[in-house]
Amino acid sequence: QGRRRGGRPRARAVLVDMESKVVNQCLLQTRRSGAWCFSEASSYSQKAGSGNNWANGYLCLGPAAADRVLEAVRWQAERCQAVEGFLVLMSVAGGTGSGMGAFLTEQLKDLYPSAV
Repeated sequence: QGRRRGGRPRARAVLVDMESKVVNQCLLQTRRSGAWCFSEASSYSQKAGSGNNWANGYLCLGPAAADRVLEAVRWQAERCQAVEGFLVLMSVAGGTGSGMGAFLTEQLKDLYPSAV
């Protein structure tokens, strides 16, 4: 169970998307639900789209975002008694987000070899 905010459980999650619209919508919907919430500090998005280019996500944007995203994952993992795995939900359609997701998943595998 994550830390509570205003008496509501907080999901142990890191939200990542190339466009802020999706992340902001998730934050807003959970805030409105009143049942639980995401931590806004554990989210990452860019301000604009990124051209639907897998290589751009994997070679440029993934490495650029890695420190911030992996720090958010580390922060969440430190609050667990035992990290047994990660549930990575991402598009694999070949766009920038799937390239970035592939890069970040590889980084997770390197940092937490027994959990991925």
